[in-house]
Amino acid sequence: MENVSGLEEWLFDINALTQLQQLVNDNTSQRHLCTTIYTRKKVETLSSLLYNEYSQLVPAESSTEHIVLYTCQYIGFIRAQMNEVFEFKQRIKKHDLSTAIWLDFILDRLLEVINCIQDKWALDFNNLPAPQSEVFAYIQRSRRLWKDTYAALLATLHHTDVKLLAMNVVRACRLQRDTVVSRNRLRYNEVMLFNMVTLIAAEGDHPDFDDKFVDLLLKEEYYEEVFITFFIDTVTDLLSKSSSLAQMQQTLAPWYQRLKQAPAPAGNFCFNFHTPEELGLPPFKQMLTDILDRYNTLVKAS
Repeated sequence: MENVSGLEEWLFDINALTQLQQLVNDNTSQRHLCTTIYTRKKVETLSSLLYNEYSQLVPAESSTEHIVLYTCQYIGFIRAQMNEVFEFKQRIKKHDLSTAIWLDFILDRLLEVINCIQDKWALDFNNLPAPQSEVFAYIQRSRRLWKDTYAALLATLHHTDVKLLAMNVVRACRLQRDTVVSRNRLRYNEVMLFNMVTLIAAEGDHPDFDDKFVDLLLKEEYYEEVFITFFIDTVTDLLSKSSSLAQMQQTLAPWYQRLKQAPAPAGNFCFNFHTPEELGLPPFKQMLTDILDRYNTLVKAS
């Protein structure tokens, strides 16, 4: 167990994963009528076996690195099988509703297995890609609310640049089919949608609604290139309209204050899906503060 090289090979020696692969093959093949091969009880038994065999594979005394390596690959195998089931269900659901419902049952049980495995250890595996079925369910349940929120933002915001920013937020967070995102990102999108709906209801008629919307993005650490560019352009424009050193410093001071007062996001998730390139970026508020510091240095030197 202590050899962590070539871990993929051990997956094929696990009885539960072999049974899972067979279940998926049988249930995504036109040769079989899947509901006559497997019963709900058999699927539930396999779900329990998947969790129990995983628990036996990773001893409690294992190192954190060891647990992460095994868990990521184990969950990844289950997720890949789920994606096959989901893609097959999407192809046949219009002409075979009963089979589609059966496949949804399988997907629900496998998602429960992934959730139980992630809950077993006090580690965050939520930066792993979410199963396609989970992403699709998010898109389905939030589509109407995103549409209504998009329309409300465009009707409520005043300045064109802030409206363009809002359009970017909606496009980025409502997602499209086949988008690969982490479970953390799904949670971020849900919280962002909830907070925008709440903001519109509470402050929609406020004359400074544009500023309140920007403050929301600061609070939720909307770490996206369009927002960083908006931040730079806005500060640059305000500085260009200042006629003295004192006015320039007065222009920067409120932005420092807004960053300082913005509370941390709720939950340990963020906008980014952590690619190697993104891992090299500084924290969101540090980046914006560094931008203000550079402006402040230039102002003092002018």
